Amino acid sequence: MNHGMPRILKSYEAVVKREQCTARVMISAVSRREAVHKLELWFWYEYKGKLGQVHKAMIVSDPYEEVHYGPDFRCSDRMNKFLPPDVIERLIQESRGELMPDTREGVPHSPPNSVRRVRRRRDFGVFVAPGIRRMKNNVFYYRITIAPQQSRNGHRLRKRKYRDVRLTARTLPDAIKEIRQRRLEAENQKNALRSMKVRSLVFTSHVAGLTTLNPSQRDVFSKVLPKYEEPRPKLSVSAL
Repeated sequence: MNHGMPRILKSYEAVVKREQCTARVMISAVSRREAVHKLELWFWYEYKGKLGQVHKAMIVSDPYEEVHYGPDFRCSDRMNKFLPPDVIERLIQESRGELMPDTREGVPHSPPNSVRRVRRRRDFGVFVAPGIRRMKNNVFYYRITIAPQQSRNGHRLRKRKYRDVRLTARTLPDAIKEIRQRRLEAENQKNALRSMKVRSLVFTSHVAGLTTLNPSQRDVFSKVLPKYEEPRPKLSVSAL
């Protein structure tokens, strides 16, 4: 015997566009997600493909305003499919430019959704210190070599391969601390098969402005310092 809470059914309306008229169908379901699923099955059983793809012929109402934009919004969720035009417009406004109508043709067994995310330029981030990259959303990544470059007689046989490890730190000092704790520097050196002075966390901390190298450390990193320290201003000499 089922002692759970009784299912509270709601009413939804589907409008199906046919050649010279429209058909309206009412269905009961617990949620819009369930209603869409039932109506998809009904559509294919009723018309057997005669009206083409379902997204071109049917829309489903949202009388209880269940469709809203938020952090967990998924365009492919059945809850958000076959939306009426007014609901699509409201959803786009709620997303503040994150969504747009999905007008792609799609394929028979993979129709497009009612909305899709706006394509944005890829965020490549900025290297704020050797091997440490910061993205626009303030997420830090540490670049680790997974396969060293191979060369023979001056010819490169294999390019260096690497991967970017996401850090939980939100500030550069915490990022360097996390790299130490997770021993990511040692992993990079092991895979690179050589010690890279420029990737030393002592040097990285100096470049990031968190610490200052003492004279003996400056001697150790003397070959790589000029590239990262502020260059001397160049004087322009005009010919007389």
